[in-house]
Amino acid sequence: MIKVKKLISGILISLIMVSFIGCSSDSEANRPQGEAPLNITIIGASSSGTLFMVLSAISECINMTYPGSKVTIVPGSTGANPIRINNNEGDVSVSNSVQAYAAMHGNDPFTEEHSNIAAIAALYPSVLQIAFDKKIGITSLEEFLNKKMKLRISIGQPGSNTELMFKQILSEYGLTLDDISNWGGEIIYQNIDNSAQMLADGTIDGALFATLVPVPNLLEASTAKDFEFLSIDQKIIDKMIEKYKYQSATIPAGSYPSQLAEIQTIACTTFIFVPKDSSDENAYKIARSINENLDYLHDVHANLSGLTSEELVLNMNIPLHPGAEKYYREQGIINK
Repeated sequence: MIKVKKLISGILISLIMVSFIGCSSDSEANRPQGEAPLNITIIGASSSGTLFMVLSAISECINMTYPGSKVTIVPGSTGANPIRINNNEGDVSVSNSVQAYAAMHGNDPFTEEHSNIAAIAALYPSVLQIAFDKKIGITSLEEFLNKKMKLRISIGQPGSNTELMFKQILSEYGLTLDDISNWGGEIIYQNIDNSAQMLADGTIDGALFATLVPVPNLLEASTAKDFEFLSIDQKIIDKMIEKYKYQSATIPAGSYPSQLAEIQTIACTTFIFVPKDSSDENAYKIARSINENLDYLHDVHANLSGLTSEELVLNMNIPLHPGAEKYYREQGIINK
């Protein structure tokens, strides 16, 4: 997630380009056909967040499989990345399955179709987790909304997947963020780390997190303070799956100290994608680089620790690039 920065720092970060250049003593001319290094640009996210760390690891995977590759990572955002890749502003990017699906079909928040995008590999699920201070006594999302409770709630960064999830849930209740503000509630935009800290010290009453379970900072905070984790009504879950292509998900009982019951919620998938019109060779190489270096990725970040070859092709909501599909079929990961 994006760290909160001062305006000037944010502008400076947007100008940063970080290049990862692999070193190799082999000359390109001596390489077997199809083994030439890649020279690509990845449109990522914040230069200080989880996604930047993950994408840096993927650039290293590319260099391990294709030594001498040059991979440049530039800042981006999961909401804008489908548009930029559609316009061939980069070679590879990262987003989530819901935003990519909406972009491809021109659904809200996008105003036109962006069909020049194709999937390469799924990375990890982002599970929506809604936590409130247990002392407030709230036991359901419906209670908060129906009683028009004047609570302070963090919904992630502006334009984030977390914000989008909450806005879409509200729409199923016929509500908007403005409605919450109008009845005296307060909408706060903070990243995962800040939201967990603010929830722990009582600066806010509740927060939404869209990431793996458990959220490390929230788990740490929950050792000293009890939180109530809210399930989403099954009818709302069904609508979210049908309309926006979310997946049904659960937060297992005991994921947090005070969370004794299983929680029903939704999730989407963070994944890598490329322009649909990019070469089959590049797509093949990127898919191969990720799959051949899963052991390395497992050690890079907790989000990737359980990633398997079979999961690389699941729940992305947009078609695989033919080059990536060819690789996965050769490996038996896709059998049909």
